[in-house]
Amino acid sequence: MKVFSFAAEGGKVGIGAETGDGCFDLSRAFDIYQHAQGIANPVSFLFLQVLVEMGYCSGEIIDKVLSEQWVQAKRESLRLRPGFRYDLPVARPSKIVCLGLNYRDHAEELGTSPPKEPMLFSKSPTSVIGPNEEIKVPTKLTDYETELAIVMGKRCSHISKEEAKEYVLGFTILNDVTARDIQVKDKQFFRSKSFDTFAPIGPWITTKEQIGDPDNLK
Repeated sequence: MKVFSFAAEGGKVGIGAETGDGCFDLSRAFDIYQHAQGIANPVSFLFLQVLVEMGYCSGEIIDKVLSEQWVQAKRESLRLRPGFRYDLPVARPSKIVCLGLNYRDHAEELGTSPPKEPMLFSKSPTSVIGPNEEIKVPTKLTDYETELAIVMGKRCSHISKEEAKEYVLGFTILNDVTARDIQVKDKQFFRSKSFDTFAPIGPWITTKEQIGDPDNLK
């Protein structure tokens, strides 16, 4: 299952889901589902982050909503027509934790050895932009790196390595943009990694059920 945020003509925004049969308006599907279930205080799911934070963003739950008979009856009207734009899958993540020098060939390219301990740094949430937005380049030595980003689905702290996957929602792509000339001046990477627009992400989140083994992806 792939889930995403979208913007369409007339200022319409919402959450979409891609299945083997195309892309559908998941926000409207949830509205129909809640009405069919007689839920007294239905929630309007216009933003993917709300769906994630409420724990409803899983392949199992989305499949259940899309297969509900009243939703099925309006399936064609829920189909997203060509022309919609993929928006930020997660608009303002609370934090972006990155792993530096995680590729041996990249470490050697920079003239250093892979670190014995994980080299962690962060990017500012304000550096995040959508997959179709423009990167503003502030310096001449600006570089980019394609990264697999893990999107957490539930809050956790001090958990074991074996438990970690239970808290993962899915995966997306993040472009780790860096001002290299700033990076070499600083003792830490935050400034060079956190300029506005330096973290394009998306276009969608693929749930972990569909990914399978994240260590064996092309």
